[in-house]
This record gives sequence, C-alpha cells and structure tokens, in this order.
Amino acid sequence: MALVRINKFIASTGYCSRREADKLVSEGQVFVNNYKITELGTKIDDEKDSIRVGKKVIKSKSHTVIALNKPKGFVCTKKATHNERIIMELLPENLRHLNSIGRLDKDSEGLLLMTNDGDLALRLTHPRKHVEKEYLVTVKGEVEDEVIEKIAKGVKLMGYKTKPAKVKIIYVGEERSILQIVIQEGKKRQIRDMMFTLGHRVKKLERVRISGYKMDKNMPRGAFQYLSASDIQKLTY
Repeated sequence: MALVRINKFIASTGYCSRREADKLVSEGQVFVNNYKITELGTKIDDEKDSIRVGKKVIKSKSHTVIALNKPKGFVCTKKATHNERIIMELLPENLRHLNSIGRLDKDSEGLLLMTNDGDLALRLTHPRKHVEKEYLVTVKGEVEDEVIEKIAKGVKLMGYKTKPAKVKIIYVGEERSILQIVIQEGKKRQIRDMMFTLGHRVKKLERVRISGYKMDKNMPRGAFQYLSASDIQKLTY
C-alpha cells in the first residue's frame, strides 16, 4: 500500500497543481471511493482507491525512474549539437522520453537520474530541499589541509561563494589526490571551478550518490537500471 496526500496525487496526474487541488478539496469537489472529502492533507492509497474530481475520474500516471552510469564524453541533452554524443544514445527507444534530474557536464561521469515524474525531479533539484550530492574527485597534485578547510567553509568564485561542503581525503600523492566532496547545490562546473580556484585541476569527476541513493558499484559505464520503490524512498526520505 502506497499512501500519498490527495493533493500530491491529483497533481501527479497532471490534472492541476497541488495548490489548486487543495482548493478543489476545500470546495468539496473531490471524492474518494465516492465519499466526499474536505480535509486538506487527506491521504489515499494510490493503487487501490478510486479518485474523482466532480464527474471526472482521476487516474495515476505511470512513473519511471532510472539510474544511468554516465560515461565521460556524453552531454545531458535530448538533441545532438556540434556532433556531440548525447545520453539518449545509451537508452532504448522506450526510455528516451525521460528527462534527466539535474545534469553532469560532458567530462563528468557517474550517477545520473532520469524520470518522467515532475514532482520527484522538482523535489531533488529545488534549492530549498538541500539535497546532497556526493562526488569522488581526482585532482592534479598533492592537496593540503588548507585546501580542505577552504572547501568546507565555501570558496569564492566569479560572482558568488559556494556553500559549505563536506570533504574527506581518500588519497593523497605527489601527482594526484582523490577527495570525497558532498555538496547541496549544483551550479554549472561548480566543483571543477572550486578546485581550479584553489590550484588543483580536476582530472576525473564521478558522482556516486544523490540524497540517500548510492549508485551500484558494479554497474558498468553506460549501463542503467530501474529504481525500485525502496530506492525512490531513499531519494525522498
């Protein structure tokens, strides 16, 4: 049984927004199993209950969420420009209608979520939700403690300062260092620009986690897998 708020369910079908759905409930136009409901926040079983607005029966849309292990060299767009390779090439025809939740730049790799669920996409990308994104970042040179402290406090870039990040050293050597960086924002090329400003060019950038969902380490580059209901709960906990 999957219980959801009535306004979220109605909005997920594309009938109207959540705010408009609340208004319909207040006006007594929403029926669950032929019983009128007027209480905002009412929860329904989206798999079993019959929902009606006025005389129109509202049915749930089928949502799909996949995790794609994006390879380097692909851009997150649906149409190719300048002979670039696009992520849609990696998907079968029946999944090419999905939209990416956020982006990874051409040279970045790893976890990219794709869905036709607009509510989920908004939940995971809205700045107010403070959704964590974890990256493994390989940079040129030996990273010193001072650099780690600056990343943790926020780095001044062109026009703005990044928010404090969680950072952990995985490996340090003379030629390269590997860092685990967790951020709650996702400005274009943010991590690359942070590290360049601090004197370290990024050699490899891989996203491994979004919210509570971590990418399967055994999934090959270019492969994808469907998310289960429990996987999606990890994203929205």
